[in-house]
Amino acid sequence: MMRGEFTPLIEASTRVEKAVNLIGSVVEIGLRRQSKGTDYVYTLKIVDERFLDTAFAINFFAEEVEDFPLVGSVGDLLLVFNVLIKKRKEEFHGLFNKRKSSYALYDGRPGDDCIAYCVSPLYRFRNWHIERVKVLRTWLTTFQLGAGTNKLLRPIKEMNMVEFDLICKVLHSYEVSKNEWMLLVWDGTDTPALDFEITLSDAPEKQLPLEPENPPLSRDVRRNFPTVGSILRVSVKCIKFDVHLVCSGQWVRLRAVTSHRKSSFWGGALTDSSKIRFLSDTDSTVVQRLGSYNDRISSYTGRVSAIPSPITEIISVSGPLVTLLDVVNYSEVTAKFKCVVRVVGVYSCRAENFHETTSGKYVMRLTLEDPTARIHAYLYDEDGVKFFGGYHTVEVLRKKRNELLGIDDEDDGIYEGENKRVLINPPWIQCCLKSYYLDKNDQFGSRTYRIFGTKLVDYTIA
Repeated sequence: MMRGEFTPLIEASTRVEKAVNLIGSVVEIGLRRQSKGTDYVYTLKIVDERFLDTAFAINFFAEEVEDFPLVGSVGDLLLVFNVLIKKRKEEFHGLFNKRKSSYALYDGRPGDDCIAYCVSPLYRFRNWHIERVKVLRTWLTTFQLGAGTNKLLRPIKEMNMVEFDLICKVLHSYEVSKNEWMLLVWDGTDTPALDFEITLSDAPEKQLPLEPENPPLSRDVRRNFPTVGSILRVSVKCIKFDVHLVCSGQWVRLRAVTSHRKSSFWGGALTDSSKIRFLSDTDSTVVQRLGSYNDRISSYTGRVSAIPSPITEIISVSGPLVTLLDVVNYSEVTAKFKCVVRVVGVYSCRAENFHETTSGKYVMRLTLEDPTARIHAYLYDEDGVKFFGGYHTVEVLRKKRNELLGIDDEDDGIYEGENKRVLINPPWIQCCLKSYYLDKNDQFGSRTYRIFGTKLVDYTIA
């Protein structure tokens, strides 16, 4: 190893099993985790002027997580000394030896301050370190963080229960519990519609939740979200997560995301092998994502996830079709909307209880969803009469309910008191919604939604 120089990252692959000094800008982070032994392990990836696309990994091992470098900002400069170049599965990386290697972190922004803000105990300052720091700082003034190669990339709309890479914008993050965080991310596309099992029961614990979070997100947080495109919750379980780097508004590439279904919602999770790469707003993939999103919202039907089934008709409501998040985030409490939704729950679920016992009026609560949100909307009195096309027998109402929920009549069973689990795959339908308040002194807190001006059609009694 040459003690007075840095090896360019592009040449590191020629120094396998040799100790070298490296310097680069931090563009990607791993998750601090327990190694297979007694140590902790942490990965940082760096780039320089000639090694940009893939980034070069430095794997750190330490007895305490506090011994790892703590990166202050995306793009800061990492200097590592006496690291061993290793090759594994056709990829090269630097191995940091906790007893022989050393590191230093410098601010990546231009300036006269050349003092490292985070160093390991073995680090010894030398003037030649600063010469290279200044060169890279100048280069960073024009460098734009990129996404790297397109291998394994998928948008949210193509999630399918396999591991993938996701380029997305971080909208919000919060700590769930010790060593667990949640990232809310978005790329302008919609999660695939799920079919799932429900229990036809009126028990509170059997009802579908409106949000994965408990308690739900506050209105102040939610109203800053884009109202078109799904917001995916990505769980991060690790030790001392670098949440200060993954800030709201930051575009990132999440590597090795696993997707899953949880409480009838899509979810994602980062694993021990996952990495987070930080991107600029001008990265070509980011620009393409935003361009597709802008094209989508500029069209009349662009806010709609799917072509609605013809089983409903609606009256004319001025304005375009909107998403449920448009509805929820609307600045006025009282308003009318047109939406394309799925009915994923009915309360009471029993057809004989769709009417009030004394008045005979329709009183129902439907759970509606689209790719952006899930809400409760009520069907009451004359709106119910219009919706169902009059008053019907219990058997006819049961069939209409099954049509809305996408239940095969053969799966339903005749006896609804048995709390049978059924598979639902609801059709997309158009409906009109109106919002209003129940408490004048707490208008937003008491805001409620009702279905109106909507009718089930083209139904033939079997």
